[in-house]
Amino acid sequence: MAIGALDPRDLNACDKVLSTSTVLLNHTLDEVLANCRKARCLALIGPGAGCLPDVLFEAGVTTLGRTWITDTSGFKEAMHLGLPWSRFARKFALNATDWPGASMRRSV
Repeated sequence: MAIGALDPRDLNACDKVLSTSTVLLNHTLDEVLANCRKARCLALIGPGAGCLPDVLFEAGVTTLGRTWITDTSGFKEAMHLGLPWSRFARKFALNATDWPGASMRRSV
């Protein structure tokens, strides 16, 4: 068990991995993925995971944890005032098995 692993090599024995989306920002995703070959579940969570998921799902990520802003004005005001903004958003998980792919999405 590699709870709180700081060295990606510690992930080699894990079958479930939960990572912050910081691995996208600090360019360590490839190293993490290389050490998660035995993982049957690999979730990335956080605001950095707000991109189109196709490339991440193709690379082996199984779930993305994201935030959906439900009230843009309320969210902006809360951010401006330094107040909690969770009531203006909701958290959700996007699973690779449920995603039709960016090429399948149509503009309305």
